[in-house]
Amino acid sequence: MDNIKKILFNLSGKIYTPKYALGDYTKILHISDTPTTIYGSIINLAKKTNPDILIHTGDVADDIKLQMAPQLLNSYRVKVTRFLSSLTPYIKDRIIIVPGNHDNIDILKSINSVEILKEGSILNINDFKIGLSHSFNNLPKECTFYLYGHDKTLSNKKEYLNGIYYINIIDIERKKVIELSYPSGTDAYRTRKKKTGI
Repeated sequence: MDNIKKILFNLSGKIYTPKYALGDYTKILHISDTPTTIYGSIINLAKKTNPDILIHTGDVADDIKLQMAPQLLNSYRVKVTRFLSSLTPYIKDRIIIVPGNHDNIDILKSINSVEILKEGSILNINDFKIGLSHSFNNLPKECTFYLYGHDKTLSNKKEYLNGIYYINIIDIERKKVIELSYPSGTDAYRTRKKKTGI
């Protein structure tokens, strides 16, 4: 039954959230390379799960592609500011962004609720370290978890979490990861293709 729910949620542009993800424990929500078309779904997920920390590993408006289309800077500013400001009430502690190649650092820094960390940074939480990067190749060494995005590089080690494939919820206390699917069409929006129908 859960698999059917996941498929229906995914096709309707929503994010299926299992009960365990809603629990009251210290958690990190990790996302990456988010097109503006899924902002509403991400905000609803944050509202439901109420994470302590949100970590975005870059390309906050991935369908705008600032590196290739700098003339869209104002559109990026408006959408990203609105998105991050809308997330703020649902994040208990911090919103951390590791800027990607399609981000504007000055705009991200101008948003009060956002903390900017550079690629290769290590976030210390309780008794373990989380390595952060936009790109897999710039991850630091010797961490408990590694969070990144940018491309479809995968590691065969479970502690490497690519935010392009899944939205990751990390249970800090149990060191457990819940992988949630992005809404249907997310990859197409990232590459500026129209969403494919059923």
